Amino acid sequence: MAQVADRVVKLPDLQALLLVGSTARGDRSDSSDVDFLALMDHEGPWSVAVRDGGRHSWMDTSGFEIEIGYTSVRRVRERMMVEADGGMPFRLQLFTEGRLLAGGGPEYERLVAEANERYQQGPPPLTDQNRRWEGFDAWCRLRRLDAAGAGDGAALLGFDLLQHLIKLAFRLSGVWQTRSKDAIRRLGEVDGEIARLARDFLGTHKGHERTQILHRIAERLADQHHLELTGDYKSAPR
Repeated sequence: MAQVADRVVKLPDLQALLLVGSTARGDRSDSSDVDFLALMDHEGPWSVAVRDGGRHSWMDTSGFEIEIGYTSVRRVRERMMVEADGGMPFRLQLFTEGRLLAGGGPEYERLVAEANERYQQGPPPLTDQNRRWEGFDAWCRLRRLDAAGAGDGAALLGFDLLQHLIKLAFRLSGVWQTRSKDAIRRLGEVDGEIARLARDFLGTHKGHERTQILHRIAERLADQHHLELTGDYKSAPR
């Protein structure tokens, strides 16, 4: 903490310094990074060293990787709301879970209040047009997987499709997406059958079995959420 404070708190235009991620939540493992977020004044001079989206990282004396990310209140507010509209809460969680170490003030407090309110609302439901698109997209991905047959290309498509269907399961269920390492456990609380199928997928190395499992997951989503898996899709009129 002292190393980070020495590096950051003396920066001009620093508005807030937060401890974020697993260390802030209290579930850090021995392999986890220690993550910090520095919020800078968007009106201030952004030097190359702390440009928006820039990062500093180094190994501390205990062998942990320390990482500081830089952004502004205005920019992170814009991005977290866009991501939230897509069912992703990760920037919201910087402020619902993060711990303030330095700075603060009214603008920061408004940001935290907005993040907490938006997080409590949950992800927005998919529009009818977006639901049609998701059904079409899943259908196309399944067709590409079928056409790929066996081999490394099919394996990569399969893992990518599994991740996509898990994210879609959360979104269709009205639940925030979760971190990849916790996704299947959390999925078990949303849809136990899809979680079981996902574990079956990870437990086999046979390409044809993985393909069959992915079809069953997609069919389960279609049955449970009235999703149409079809190649017949038309864009909304402008």
